[in-house]
Amino acid sequence: MFKNKKQNKKTFVFFAENESGVSLIFTVLFLAMVLSTGLGIANLMLKEIKISSNIGYSVPAFYAAEAGIEKILYIDRKVDGGISIGDNKNEDLSTGSKFEAEVIQVNPEIIIKSVGTYNGVKRGVEVSY
Repeated sequence: MFKNKKQNKKTFVFFAENESGVSLIFTVLFLAMVLSTGLGIANLMLKEIKISSNIGYSVPAFYAAEAGIEKILYIDRKVDGGISIGDNKNEDLSTGSKFEAEVIQVNPEIIIKSVGTYNGVKRGVEVSY
């Protein structure tokens, strides 16, 4: 019986010596989780910064789309024969933006769709009258 107690102590000491590796594994796993969380947050922040930088390009793109509508309306009022379905106008503006405007429908009301582009940002306008 006395012999068994010694063997149990040796077994206990054996497990106690190996527990130092367990804390190292937990530390590495914890640091990996913190690192992955930090990288995920950094990725989201970079995407938000990119989106917010494109907001400044939105206004010129919208104004280009509006210019396309005005161009089609001008043609309708000033050119003989007016406009018909499928008429389109593409133009580069002096601001570096461009538009693509098209007449979608003529009867019973005229519908014009225009898309303005500036530095890769697109904004669209659709008008009916």
